[in-house]
Amino acid sequence: MVLSLLMLVSPGAIADDRLCEVTRASDIEALLGGAEAALEKGRSESADRQLQTLHARFPCLETVAQPSQLTRFARARALVAFADQDEDTAREWMWMAHKTTPELPWSAEVPDGHPVRQLLVNLVDPRLDGPPGT
Repeated sequence: MVLSLLMLVSPGAIADDRLCEVTRASDIEALLGGAEAALEKGRSESADRQLQTLHARFPCLETVAQPSQLTRFARARALVAFADQDEDTAREWMWMAHKTTPELPWSAEVPDGHPVRQLLVNLVDPRLDGPPGT
């Protein structure tokens, strides 16, 4: 998860010009918007494809992604994982969303009582130093 976060915020850090398609802010917005629209329609597989495309293109960003974009990306990934009944992965993405821009409003499709938002209730910061005893 931490590596994923680093890949999201380090434009060009691991980009290979031969493999990299330049990704602009408008590309991020288009893919995020498309994924969010698909989620609103209950089409999590379509959203997942767009989010995977965006994730693959993050190393090719022209500029650093905005915290609100990272939050929207993480929330969308959490909703896709939740739809796939992968609560652990959904919780990890919710943790990232909460740590980047917790004050960002949620869409009307994900109200206060939505189950994915309940994953934040007992959210605990993950261990960053490895398992105990290592």
